[in-house]
Amino acid sequence: PGAFVTIDDDHFDAGIFRVDYPDGWRVIKTSVATAPLEVVFASPDNSMTIRIIEGDTPLPESTPDPVVYERREQFDLSANETLTIIGQAPTEAKDVFDGAFASVIASIRLGN
Repeated sequence: PGAFVTIDDDHFDAGIFRVDYPDGWRVIKTSVATAPLEVVFASPDNSMTIRIIEGDTPLPESTPDPVVYERREQFDLSANETLTIIGQAPTEAKDVFDGAFASVIASIRLGN
């Protein structure tokens, strides 16, 4: 039950959108069947994550933590469909993480 998704070596396809995930990262679908789609991309050492949430999800308040670097974006798929993207990484991995995050954002495209 729930949203039908397809995962291959490079892409996550949720039907409404398709996105490339970073090489070597794991894909974890975290949403339950009755909730909007939510997927997490996790780095091999689990120190960096990128969450993609389907729908017009308000960006949660964040308490600044000096050792955690966080990026948040919203991406409009259409007038009615929005994705919320939230990424976290250790502050010392900021440069590497920024590249991965930007690559994920740039790869988002409308589905079939």
